[in-house]
Amino acid sequence: VMQISEVEEASAEVLPPTTEQSEEKFEGVNQAPPSPYERRKPVLELLEDPEIQAICKEMGIDMERMKKNPEFVEGIARRLYGDEVVS
Repeated sequence: VMQISEVEEASAEVLPPTTEQSEEKFEGVNQAPPSPYERRKPVLELLEDPEIQAICKEMGIDMERMKKNPEFVEGIARRLYGDEVVS
């Protein structure tokens, strides 16, 4: 059997309600989807990263060829923007 004991008053200060109504701003809401250029830009920037280039060089991957391959860049952009689910 559970029993409720006496609850002490909280020592927290109660603030009066504000008269101003604060509006939350949500960035990105009702914006147009990114253009194809905007979608590819972060992928191309990533391919410029020296660490990524070093890893790809060790694996024998030609980065210049990858950058110029629109199917490769668009495939990464689709995964990045959630158009394609990676399992």
